[in-house]
Formats: sequence, C-alpha cells, structure tokens
Amino acid sequence: MAIPVVRAVAVAGGVRAALWIAQRKRTRTIVLVGPPAGGKTTLARFLTEEHERSLPSRPTVLAGSYTGRVPGSGRIVRALDMPGADGLGAWKESIDKTNPDLVCLVLDFDRLVVDDDYLEAADLSARHVKTMVKRRRRIALVLTHTDRQAATAVLPEKALDDPRVQLVTDRLGTETRTAGSLADHAGALELRDSIWQWLA
Repeated sequence: MAIPVVRAVAVAGGVRAALWIAQRKRTRTIVLVGPPAGGKTTLARFLTEEHERSLPSRPTVLAGSYTGRVPGSGRIVRALDMPGADGLGAWKESIDKTNPDLVCLVLDFDRLVVDDDYLEAADLSARHVKTMVKRRRRIALVLTHTDRQAATAVLPEKALDDPRVQLVTDRLGTETRTAGSLADHAGALELRDSIWQWLA
C-alpha cells in the first residue's frame, strides 16, 4: 500500500512544480527605482490595478511588492517599488535577487527641468542603475508628472525633448522611455499601457 501513496505524492509534487514553472513563465517582474517623490508607488499600483487603494502620504522607506494581471493576456505583473531615499543598496539587492524583466528609472519631469538638486539626484540614479543592471536586462526611463496642483506642468511630449531629460537618457544608456501624468487617472493608464507593452 505504500507504493501508491508515494506515487500519488510524487505526481502531486510534479503537478505543483509544473504549475509553478508555468506561472513563472507568465510572470513579468519590473523594478521601479528613482529619487524620492517621483511617483514609483503610484505607478506600481496602477501597473497591478491596485489604484483604488488610498496612497501613502509619506515617502516609501521599505521595498514594496504589488502583483496583478494584465487584462486579456493572462500575464502576471509583479512590480517592486524601491525606496527613493538612500535606496541604492536596496535597488542593487532587489535587482540581483529578482532578475527582473525590466528596470525603470522613474523621475518627476516637472522637478527634473527646474530643480538642479533633483537633476543631480536623477543623474546619480541613472549612473547607478546602468552600473547595476546587466546587459541582458532591459532598462527604461519613465517620466511622470505627480503634482495635481501644478498650474505650469510640462507637457509629456515636450518633456522628452528637454536637454536635461536627454542627459539622463544618455547616462542611463537607453532609448526606451515614456512620459505621462500620474496626476490624473487617464494619464496614469497611458503610462501603465506603455510599460505593459514593454513587458509583452
């Protein structure tokens, strides 16, 4: 009687392993990095359709993980939201451990084009990301607009042509980039759709 039990356990284990492998093949992992207050947490929630939840009012200090499905494809998206402040060590550890399909440097383009300190932080982040990410992994630049009250927000299409954005793009070593607003629902959905296409 012991043999059928062992076989049943072996079969169950084999099925479980096959399901785990199949799910892993369907899962796309994205790591969102960048200076504080660039919209990483908001974007991570939109990528996984968790945008109905209330957003934190304080900076992210610990890595967060959000998982959801891309509608109509059966594909699973796992978004890792990295802390912005003093996050370089956490970024490297997360990239090394998860072997992501895509690493996105997320920057607030309104601050990037007017704030020299923010430009310096963005430049440092781009250099670190390029150093940390191996060639076989994809890197993208995501420019966001997060300030709901801004009366003079830079338009997304103009942001991509800004010399400061080009400097960061060159530092990052990628032409994969997009810009859009996280200050309104429609803009966030456009950004989400762009990133989903990169993960396809």
